[in-house]
Amino acid sequence: MTDSTRKSLRLIVFSSMALILLVVAVTAGVWSLLNAPDERPGRAPGSGGEFTLMSASGPVSLHDFRGKVVLLFFGYTHCPDICPATLQHVGQALDLLNPAERERVRTLFVTVDPERDTPAHLAEYVRFFHDGIIGLGGPLADIRQVARQYGVEFFHENNDSGGDYQVVHTSYLFLLDASGSVVDRMSHRTSPQDIATALKRWLNPATSS
Repeated sequence: MTDSTRKSLRLIVFSSMALILLVVAVTAGVWSLLNAPDERPGRAPGSGGEFTLMSASGPVSLHDFRGKVVLLFFGYTHCPDICPATLQHVGQALDLLNPAERERVRTLFVTVDPERDTPAHLAEYVRFFHDGIIGLGGPLADIRQVARQYGVEFFHENNDSGGDYQVVHTSYLFLLDASGSVVDRMSHRTSPQDIATALKRWLNPATSS
């Protein structure tokens, strides 16, 4: 192998490594941006608010659950890992509550991919994780409005495989108290035990420390 060939091979290897590092850095940066607190003046991160979206059974509004504690998560049914893992943790957390506590909790899963996630499909999907989870969808403009209210961002990653795309999205799990106010915001990595503890705190505020 000549010196010029070795130099060319080294250049190709170094260029490939630099490209890989750049892709990793950009991906990590986008993920951090989507899941970082919004610190812009005049806006409370994840301040929330009233909304109405569609379930398989018809319109569902946040005020329908006044007096109950609500878990709210934004995702989509074609999500390869974060969404099913989070919903599995939520389902396990609900099973850690006693029946009376579980009756006072509602979990809302809002799709960020309404093109593929019809209300009927959402209902079938969330039922796999727990009967206490309600899937919500609707027009994309309505979903974007609700997402803005909770400081959630999402965008589609285009590729060459037609309809087989992914959606990058903020992955916080929001906890709303009985008045509908956001009182906690948990990572998608939060364990079922910690989710259950957070729920119990707001289900039984008089006895929580």
